[in-house]
Amino acid sequence: MFWIVIPIGLNGPLPISIVPHFGAYLFVNPVVIGEMAPRFEALDDLRVLLAAMLIDVEPLMPEGAFLAGKAFQLHRRRKQPMAAKSILADFLIGGHAQALGATILTRDPRFYRSYFSGVPLITPSKDD
Repeated sequence: MFWIVIPIGLNGPLPISIVPHFGAYLFVNPVVIGEMAPRFEALDDLRVLLAAMLIDVEPLMPEGAFLAGKAFQLHRRRKQPMAAKSILADFLIGGHAQALGATILTRDPRFYRSYFSGVPLITPSKDD
């Protein structure tokens, strides 16, 4: 069994039809709950959806937050003046995955490979 952190971005939830055959434990962290909150009237509605999708919520550990902060610091040093802005939330997801040895299911592999190169990624195509 391995862990998969699912960042759910502005384009909506990622397709998870590819995940069940991996025998994986799927989870999001509280940062992702915050990102998803605007789409729901109540926290219980979000919890029901996650439960139906067999996705748990795992707390963000201090180790993950520390790794995120270090990667964010590197990002700020590298950042080009007109570069797209990455927010701390993305780094918290990557740091959490790195600290746990988790795999990330993402549509944004370039970001995670740039700052969390040791974290395995599942990157479904846009046609899935």
